Amino acid sequence: MNARKKNQKKKKADLEHQQDKLDQALDDSFPASDPVQLTEPKPSKQPERHPRYEPPPVQGP
Repeated sequence: MNARKKNQKKKKADLEHQQDKLDQALDDSFPASDPVQLTEPKPSKQPERHPRYEPPPVQGP
């Protein structure tokens, strides 16, 4: 067997091993608690800003 065929077989084996690991990781991650969401939620409204509290003026004697 020449070096080129050996290299091709090694690459194929490496890819299959990587795919097997990815498949196992995917299997281990399900069932997920939350489904995948394809859209983004609407931006929330900014809370209303209340005027800054200023204490009443102090009345002197």
